[in-house]
Amino acid sequence: MGNCHVDVTGCSLANNTASTSGGTLALWDPAVASAASLRRRHRRSRSLLQLTNSGSISAAGITATQAIADVYPVNSSAASRFDASSSVFSFSLAEAGDGGAVWVYGATHAMLQGCSFGHSRAHSDGGAVALAGVAAVVVLNTSVSRCRAVVGHGGGLSAVGSDQVVITGSDLSSNAAVQAGGVYIAPPSPLLSYSSAPAILIHDTR
Repeated sequence: MGNCHVDVTGCSLANNTASTSGGTLALWDPAVASAASLRRRHRRSRSLLQLTNSGSISAAGITATQAIADVYPVNSSAASRFDASSSVFSFSLAEAGDGGAVWVYGATHAMLQGCSFGHSRAHSDGGAVALAGVAAVVVLNTSVSRCRAVVGHGGGLSAVGSDQVVITGSDLSSNAAVQAGGVYIAPPSPLLSYSSAPAILIHDTR
């Protein structure tokens, strides 16, 4: 937790479980919240708390990752970075949260290159990987298979609140979710309107 740069290279990570988010790895940088004023954050927090208490978040399909990305908009100039390459993540579980294997909130970028994610499960978003408030997301030559978001979005990958998402040369297969079995890409919250949409490029991916 906090501003840091995480690089996972040539690793094999299996059979890990978290009670909340990030079955194998969780990176959360609260410093990125500086993009919004304290008053604005408090106002949004109160609004989300009221929605939570009334059950409206569940009814609207908003998960914990979406709520966090909304309350704490990313300031990419101050954020952390996450890179994973040539690594295997398997049989990971986020029992009550997002990101069966990996959960990242607040980063200039998250890059997955030459990685393999398999047999992972999250209760909410991102059966394998959940990213919230990550400015740029790159998935290159990576496979995600047999992962599940039990009651959420993105059986393989969830990216909420990103400016750019690039997925190329990758294989996403046999994943499952309530919505978007393979990849889920969205603004921070469906309750708010935004002036621009993320730039999305998906190429040579099956």
